[in-house]
Amino acid sequence: SLEATLSGGNCLVEYHSSALFPERWFRCVAVVTCDNEVLHKRLTERGYPPHKVESQVECEIMQAPLEEATT
Repeated sequence: SLEATLSGGNCLVEYHSSALFPERWFRCVAVVTCDNEVLHKRLTERGYPPHKVESQVECEIMQAPLEEATT
């Protein structure tokens, strides 16, 4: 299980949401952000549908991942 793997320590977990994991699993959480224009261009170039691009940029503007990680 993931919990058994993480219990040994010295692990890095990369995921887009911290809500999936219990807080007790982590000592430190880093939230990586991106300039909105860079994010918009990157997602558009990857072929994301316009509604998904706008949703992701809006989350970045509202700092949703940071808010989730700190509450």
